[in-house]
Amino acid sequence: MTDTENASAVESVEDRLVDEGVERLMDRADASGAALLGEGGLLTEVTRAVLERAVDAEMKEEGVGLAIANRLRHAAGSRPTAEPAPDAVR
Repeated sequence: MTDTENASAVESVEDRLVDEGVERLMDRADASGAALLGEGGLLTEVTRAVLERAVDAEMKEEGVGLAIANRLRHAAGSRPTAEPAPDAVR
């Protein structure tokens, strides 16, 4: 298999996984009667979760302290993931 064929196969699997994940979320929302939009809605919560993970990944990659990441989370209306270390920059 060539690199192009491998990349295509991986993209196909990733697309299917995303589609399946979205379907499961939508089925759950439908079954529970959850709203899709607004505070506490599915789209709001998924967006928040994706942004939190992106901020966490960026903070780790850039070597920024947990205290700063938690401040950003707090500003976005989310709970901190953990207590900052005592020597962390505040």
